[in-house]
Amino acid sequence: MRIITLFLLLFSINSFSYSQNSSKTESETVPEVPKYDVSFNLSQLVYHIYRFTETTKVKRVFEDSTVNEYDKTVTYWFNVFVPGPVDDNGFLLVEVKTDSMEYRLSSKELNVYYRTTDYDMDMPLNYMDFFTSYVQYGQTFNMLYSPYGDVSKIDGDQLESEKMQYAKTHDEIKRNQILYSLSNDRLKFSFDVPKGVYPPFEVTKDTSWNSESEFFICNVPFSGDLNNTFKGFSNNEYHISTKMDSLTLNNPMENVILPDLDKNCVITSGVATGEMNIDLHTSGNVKYSQAKIKALLTGKVGNFKFNQLVETTYTWDLIGRFQY
Repeated sequence: MRIITLFLLLFSINSFSYSQNSSKTESETVPEVPKYDVSFNLSQLVYHIYRFTETTKVKRVFEDSTVNEYDKTVTYWFNVFVPGPVDDNGFLLVEVKTDSMEYRLSSKELNVYYRTTDYDMDMPLNYMDFFTSYVQYGQTFNMLYSPYGDVSKIDGDQLESEKMQYAKTHDEIKRNQILYSLSNDRLKFSFDVPKGVYPPFEVTKDTSWNSESEFFICNVPFSGDLNNTFKGFSNNEYHISTKMDSLTLNNPMENVILPDLDKNCVITSGVATGEMNIDLHTSGNVKYSQAKIKALLTGKVGNFKFNQLVETTYTWDLIGRFQY
């Protein structure tokens, strides 16, 4: 009888232990990792007011050890507006208008400042670096976004009309510099806030994907791959971190303005690296984006060669929204 009782007691203990282990295993089941559909969108009939600021610090060293340095900041305030829904093919039309701008250059050789909202200031129209920035102010044009969130087309009656007028400029170099500032690539860089970084699929935290983009460093185009990583979701926002390990200048470029010297040069080569952080609202628009880039450019003024070290920060931030 004592043997039977002992057997039943051991059986009960083992059963209780198994029950505990089973419950523990069920409670320790790894929860499903949340997935996010981070897609581009802008609300219809809502004006999104953005500010784009480009801050640049340059040190230029010539072969004879002459050193030039300058700081430059250009800021645009602009709004984007979606007049209607996406079309049957998934394309979204966005209207862009640049409302105001501010230009500031500080160097040993030259200092320039102008703000379009200060009507009493004299405009430095004969200073070409300012003027090539100024021509983007007051523009109204359309950007057509593809279903993937990148700009597939830029056009507008006012934009085309002004291009035709500037095409009559007698000085060929100045004419090309102005039209270059109004080119689709330049307008896209300044006023396309998303930069095509949206992931093409659902993502979880630390998911990575690649995209391509172009950055204008000292008005020179650098292009390359962007390595984007989804950093998570908080405060009703998605967060993306981007690395740019190798941006390059594909071809030499002539008649590039050196702002501090008010002279033209040839940029023969260039490399750049950088990083960008983007905060996206769950509704689909960019709330804040900042890219920090370091670059090395080589060039020449006449026969005088130089190396130019550049540190540039680009910031796009949403400063308001309103609806009629």
